[in-house]
Amino acid sequence: MLSTVSRIQPVGYVMIALVLFSLWAAIRVLKRIGKGQRLGCVSVGYVWLIIFSIGSLAFGGTLLLYESLRNFTQGERIEATITDFTVREQTSSDDDGPMFVPIIRFTAPNGEVITREGNTGSGAEPIIGEIYVIYYDSERDSLSNFSFGSIALLTAGGVMTFFLSLILFGIVRYALGGNMAAFWSYFQNFLTLFFLPLAMIAFNALLICAMVFAGPHPRWVYALLGIFIFAMTLTIWGYLRMVGRKGAPKWKRTGNTLWVADWDDDTKA
Repeated sequence: MLSTVSRIQPVGYVMIALVLFSLWAAIRVLKRIGKGQRLGCVSVGYVWLIIFSIGSLAFGGTLLLYESLRNFTQGERIEATITDFTVREQTSSDDDGPMFVPIIRFTAPNGEVITREGNTGSGAEPIIGEIYVIYYDSERDSLSNFSFGSIALLTAGGVMTFFLSLILFGIVRYALGGNMAAFWSYFQNFLTLFFLPLAMIAFNALLICAMVFAGPHPRWVYALLGIFIFAMTLTIWGYLRMVGRKGAPKWKRTGNTLWVADWDDDTKA
């Protein structure tokens, strides 16, 4: 028994704690909603599953972000060469055609020549002999490739993890009997004054990186990227100008599950 417990990895302890936390939060949430009414096992199970899923995705996303960022910050910058590729059939019904995963060769800092699959694939067939940059952590035998696709996935993963963590924080606050009106007000201000401008700037930066560093592209791709960059720059400038003049936009409910944010016409500059 003790030997089995001693073999549990730290991630396992986190998952056990997450199971117990989700059960506690589900009971507390249902008690607050039901105002002292008797709880049903099915209701507790459903709410527990929702909270546990949110917590698991947030925890998993945090681990993936940590691993990727660790490769970029502590790994060696190396130029790898595509020597071959493998073809995998995609199981999603939304994706047509195969996915190509490049097989790369590079020289590790200790002089060892390594040939292995890259950590990302795409629908475009790789070009044999093409060179691209990777970051390789020899201690953990882990790599990340520096490309527009990988940076976009990292950014999207960070956004998803942030929102899941924020939802989890709101669940904890509600379970502890906190004032959700104040939480919702803070969340709205954070979303409109910080996160939304930062997301637009980050997206524009990704477009610029795709235009400058991810080439070469056909001329029509450069033209299309230039149009999007120009339009996004104007959008960012206009949004920040309105925030500077009128403050944060006001959130209004326009339907049962639909909210919009806009500035009041009578707000003085």
